Amino acid sequence: MARVFLDQWVLSCAGVNSAIVFSWNAVTSADVYRVSIDDGTGWREPIAATSTSYVFRGLAWASVFSLSVQAGKNVGSSVVWSSTASRSCETPFRSVPTGLECERTATSVDFSWDPVPGATSYTVVLEPQVTGGVKRRVEQISEDSVEFVGLSPSSSNILSVFAVVGGRPQLPGEIKCVTSSAVADPDPPVCSAVGDDSVTLSWGADSRVHQWYVARVTTGDSYVDGVMLGSSVLSKKFAGLASDRTYSFRFCGEHRAEPAGQGFLVSFHVRPQHWLASPRLSRVALRRQTV
Repeated sequence: MARVFLDQWVLSCAGVNSAIVFSWNAVTSADVYRVSIDDGTGWREPIAATSTSYVFRGLAWASVFSLSVQAGKNVGSSVVWSSTASRSCETPFRSVPTGLECERTATSVDFSWDPVPGATSYTVVLEPQVTGGVKRRVEQISEDSVEFVGLSPSSSNILSVFAVVGGRPQLPGEIKCVTSSAVADPDPPVCSAVGDDSVTLSWGADSRVHQWYVARVTTGDSYVDGVMLGSSVLSKKFAGLASDRTYSFRFCGEHRAEPAGQGFLVSFHVRPQHWLASPRLSRVALRRQTV
């Protein structure tokens, strides 16, 4: 009877998404190979392979599988098979959660993410980026959001979410979230003068502010004529405007204790009309926003 002469088996595998690429070295005198896989419930029916690799698809994420291969030699109308070589291999963790968002107040953050297919629960970790901050960990979350309260104002935090698939945590998705300032907004500016083609904005001094930002808002919420002013400057004139038009402006006072880029903004509209005895001003919104 013919015999399949075996070299030393060299098996390799790689988990790619929900598949495993199973490879092996060529065997002397082999005409064909057959492979099988066991997901813990028993070996599947062997599958013929004419090359030295095979891709098992449609597998569970983050799971361990046993793989086997045999080399075969055609002898007449039958095939003589070698002994079985086997090894184990894992499918990888699923892609990290996406769609991470953070809604914040001065003392809390509401963290949310897109659902991960196949996840039975989530584990979320909040890690303050300040000395002495206490890391918080919440497990067995069944929803796709969680709220952390009792945080410090203007504090930076790293939020991580792990999807649990098949009882195992996957790679995390991370986002940085800074709580809002507890400092009150400065008073909004007033329209102190209106000319035929100009508007002058004025505001009061604020000891908390180290510089001001003022700009005119155009279509699409874009800024033009923006300027940074020292804390002692308390007015700004915008010239070259058309008469009988409504204009919007941004006003920001940057607080000394605020992180870089944080400030207080107010948006309002003025209508310059040279025949008006006093300017008309309509305050539209007062809100805090990143500059």
